Amino acid sequence: MIRLKSNGDKIAKSLATRLGKQINARVHKILPQLGDIVISEIKKRTLAGVDKDGKPFPDYSPEYKKIKHNKPGGIKAIGGSLLNRMVTRKVGNKAIIIEFSGPGAGNLSASRLAAIHQTGQGKMPRRAFFGMKPGSSEERRIINAAKKLFGQKFSLK
Repeated sequence: MIRLKSNGDKIAKSLATRLGKQINARVHKILPQLGDIVISEIKKRTLAGVDKDGKPFPDYSPEYKKIKHNKPGGIKAIGGSLLNRMVTRKVGNKAIIIEFSGPGAGNLSASRLAAIHQTGQGKMPRRAFFGMKPGSSEERRIINAAKKLFGQKFSLK
């Protein structure tokens, strides 16, 4: 009688570990690119005067419209200078954070100014621009970009 001993479980575990490490390395490489895509989507929508849920921003007060009217970004949009302060920061090998860096306006940091726009404060109405609605076309574009980037960078050869 011939007996065959299999190390199938050990081989499968080893393969899964190696494959997992390859996948993690690929994800780590594409994260900054995905962050840039997310920032681009937020900028496009915000400059069009639309919040993260697809609703138009509330109008500025008549007094502020006079000041803002001739500035880049239009009447209802959050200014491009604040949006250009969005940056990505890696957190470990599997995540990034999108945050605001640098000065904002007056004595406010960019992150504080963004928070004021996001939540509203005093006379400033809420303009929730930072984020995305689950299932939105923006989210689908980002998922498709992630699939494309991952596919370009990853092969089981």
